[in-house]
Amino acid sequence: MHTYCIYASENYPYLSKELERQLGITYKTAWRILHLIRKSLKQNTSPLNGQVEVDEMFIGGKGDGGTYNENQSKVIKAKSKVVGAVERGGEIRAKKVDNLSASTLGTFLEDNVLKENTLLMTDSNNSYDKVASDYNRHTVNHSKREYSRNGIHINHIESFWGHVKRSTKGTYKTVSKKHLQSYLDAFVWHYNMRHSDRERFSSLLKAIV
Repeated sequence: MHTYCIYASENYPYLSKELERQLGITYKTAWRILHLIRKSLKQNTSPLNGQVEVDEMFIGGKGDGGTYNENQSKVIKAKSKVVGAVERGGEIRAKKVDNLSASTLGTFLEDNVLKENTLLMTDSNNSYDKVASDYNRHTVNHSKREYSRNGIHINHIESFWGHVKRSTKGTYKTVSKKHLQSYLDAFVWHYNMRHSDRERFSSLLKAIV
């Protein structure tokens, strides 16, 4: 089975149809196999440290903000909220959350990023000001077109978000809020296994057996 099959979507049946043809099974069975594979690809729970970038993402939803952004709050509310962290040269963690309040971001940091020996990098989102006060935090101010300063940036996590959004829009078309976390787990798993095809295949077998 091709490892790309873990990314099949309930709203975009091509990969499920491909598996149906390869294995000679029904479409419903193929979709369920792929769904269970995604669910088995849980993220590592060990916290990150070193140089760690943290950022948030809005994804999905429908509607237009309007010419003067008069509908922006309604459109943003319809989108799913995700927060993520990447250890440079290491792994990523990503989680769908109910909101992007300071409390939610603080809980994510506490669960996923060590305070000791960590250089924490974020944008200038002031929601981090209090909850990240115990971290060695450095920021870039995107509103002032500052994207990198002496190695301080969040380009890696933003690149990951871009990959997730392009794949969601171009391949899956839509991903429901109900199943979003399992898709994030699959994207994170694939990123964390990026260094070795052999290791990735072995990890996949261990997860599903």
